[in-house]
Parts: sequence; C-alpha cells; structure tokens
Amino acid sequence: MAVQEIPVTSDPQAYEFTITLDGTPYLLRFYFNRRRGTWHFSIKTQDGVDIVNGIPIFVNWPVLDRFKDTRLPPGTFLAVDSTSQGLDPGQEDFGTRVKFLYIEENTVA
Repeated sequence: MAVQEIPVTSDPQAYEFTITLDGTPYLLRFYFNRRRGTWHFSIKTQDGVDIVNGIPIFVNWPVLDRFKDTRLPPGTFLAVDSTSQGLDPGQEDFGTRVKFLYIEENTVA
C-alpha cells in the first residue's frame, strides 16, 4: 500500500512547504484557526497558484474528495487519530496524535 505521511506539526501554527505527490510537486499550507479550533489545509501548484484553500481537517474524512480539479493530486488526503479515539486535531497535537496521510490513487479502494 502506497501511503505517504505528510510531515505536519503543531508548531508553528501556520506554515507551508513543497512536497512531491504521485510525481508532481505541490505547495501545501496548514494553519490553525483559533476561533473555530480547527486546522485548515490549502494546496497550490509548485508555482504558488491556488487550487483549493482553507479546507478544515477532520479525522477519517477524505479532505479533498468533494473537489474536482485536474491539478489536484489523484490520491486521497486523510487525517487519522493514532489513538483510535476519532478526535480531530487540536491546537497542539497535529502531527503527533493526529497524522496527515496521502494515499496514492492506485491504493484507494
């Protein structure tokens, strides 16, 4: 199974980095919204052109499944609670208790 753990962290609470997914580089942005108490995710082309912005991250919910854009990676992004409690990532435990995964297209059932 081709699953890639995305290297997320809770510190700092807003950051971005470039990562290659299914052979294509993307710019990923993560930030914590204090008012809502949720982490959010954006994805851009490697040149910084927005594809999808500010999507809240919830565990066991495919983050980008409702979006159809040929520029998006073909796989699935999924947040997983490593304690099996099903709790969404909090301000301090994104990347520790909650892992952010990319599951390549050919492994999605």
